[in-house]
Amino acid sequence: AHPRRISAMQLSKARAAYRHARNRLVTFDGPAPRYDATRALGDAIADTAQRYVEPAVPKSFWGNCGFAGLEKWRQMLVDAKDKRGWPTLFAEGARACAGLQRLHESIECQSAPQAGRGLYASFLDDSARALDAPQLAKAAQAYREAGALWTAIADMVANCGDATVRKACAAADTRLADEDTGRGAASHSCADRVQELQQIAANCKLSRDAARALYAEIGAVVGR
Repeated sequence: AHPRRISAMQLSKARAAYRHARNRLVTFDGPAPRYDATRALGDAIADTAQRYVEPAVPKSFWGNCGFAGLEKWRQMLVDAKDKRGWPTLFAEGARACAGLQRLHESIECQSAPQAGRGLYASFLDDSARALDAPQLAKAAQAYREAGALWTAIADMVANCGDATVRKACAAADTRLADEDTGRGAASHSCADRVQELQQIAANCKLSRDAARALYAEIGAVVGR
């Protein structure tokens, strides 16, 4: 990714368009004298780890987040009896293409690559040095391993046996590259992108059996 450069006029319009803080300008003189950056860094890392088992959402939604959410998704990838499971919800054809493309896009295009795990690993490496905490370097390695697994899932989708699914994933990658360079932001609206994906997915011939086999492969990686 690269910084997106815009003109002063574009920046001015963007600031004016945000109704709740129109033209707001904030300056920082520096941290408060009582602020302990080292302690805050450690607290932030600990809080992030805690959120894998106690998500920052109401308890009724905990099953959809963190480790519990991953286990739930793993089950839904292969549960043919649950009407919300992938074998039913994304059974074949266009629906399967939509679900798979969205999965690939969520991992590699809508966050930092590797579902953000690699980026957080780098942060943990920096934190290990700043806090003189070698255990954080071990945590960083665990995040890198997790990132590799997320990329493996994205690659399973992007390189699967169905040409239409591959095309849908390539379209998402192309849009990301265009946005990174500033080429696509002005020429393609969200509606245009949705329509493009719908047109691609309409030609998907992924069979029910092939979709289920792919979901099972993904589920095996999620379970690791």
